[in-house]
Amino acid sequence: MVHARPIRVLHICNVYFPHGSVESIIDAIVAKSDYGFLHYVATLERPSVHVLPWSEAVQKYGHSIRKICIESRYNAFKVLSRLRRLCREHEVDVLHCHMGWSLVIGRAASLMLGMPLVITFHSECLRYNAAVRWSLKLLPRRNCTYIGVSNAVADQWARWLKYPVWLIGNPLKLSVCSDSQLQQRSANHVRLVVVARLTPVKRIDLAIRLVKALVDRGACPQLTIVGAGSELVRLKKLANSLGITRHLEFVGFQSDVTQWLDDADYFVLSSDYEGFCMAAIEAMARGALVVTHQLPALADYAEDNATAIVTRCRDVESWAERILELQETPERLLTMKHSARQVVAEKFRVESVVKRYEAVYRNSAHRAAT
Repeated sequence: MVHARPIRVLHICNVYFPHGSVESIIDAIVAKSDYGFLHYVATLERPSVHVLPWSEAVQKYGHSIRKICIESRYNAFKVLSRLRRLCREHEVDVLHCHMGWSLVIGRAASLMLGMPLVITFHSECLRYNAAVRWSLKLLPRRNCTYIGVSNAVADQWARWLKYPVWLIGNPLKLSVCSDSQLQQRSANHVRLVVVARLTPVKRIDLAIRLVKALVDRGACPQLTIVGAGSELVRLKKLANSLGITRHLEFVGFQSDVTQWLDDADYFVLSSDYEGFCMAAIEAMARGALVVTHQLPALADYAEDNATAIVTRCRDVESWAERILELQETPERLLTMKHSARQVVAEKFRVESVVKRYEAVYRNSAHRAAT
């Protein structure tokens, strides 16, 4: 059965931020979808700081996007009732849920309405609330398609659910840098960047300690930290106690991080955990080499000595030694940057990611209609 009108997809998420993993998918799908789709977005809580300016989104994307705000996720009956009205009002064909409690709400809504559901997992199973995990495991899976953003995420959820989970990576929204932009800076001046929320799980203190290790080895590093969060004061105090404040710059939240990625040779990723890490693939696309430790999700694109510096554990001394070795061999550094750029450009092209999601939507709508 072929739909005579556009397939209407309602995306359900907790809170909409303009630079997160969820939003990278929604923005790319809305911007690149063909005219056979209409997209709506429902948030389960009032959007917090740094939200997408929806007037600009509508102006940019046209009539194909609508924002629907459901004020509280805690009143499940109210939320489900509102979702039912919205789905009927907008004649929604497919629900697409992203992260957290939106998965449970969306699954309940799809069962109540007999509507197909697409769920994208952005983190590994054990990172989710136990109630969310068990709800998804116990609820019927009819008309449900599961997607993981990385092999690590997809594999763990498949083992937990005992059900297939497909792999679709997040789309790369930033343009890939040119060959001329992949140039080595002074061997004595190491430019580093961190792009992240300033929260404990990101362990940005290790990036600051890396700067100290480089200074102790006679290098002249400069670290730019792009982001805002609860750790800001503590991180500034740490830099001051280490005597390296002149080597650091805190620039706060930025809606466009391209400038800082382009100015850096190395992108430091020291998180406790990542489900995918959009910032890392954006850094690779813009010519900054990722410096990190063994995180399962990064195995899809970060290979030690080929496309990144990857150590077994978060050892800032090892990172410093590896960075200085590359500084002394600029040809090797340039080769690794080229390889990293090529990998992310091929794996995470927006058009290919969007086409895969469109195929999922079409199949889901077709199954429900037959």
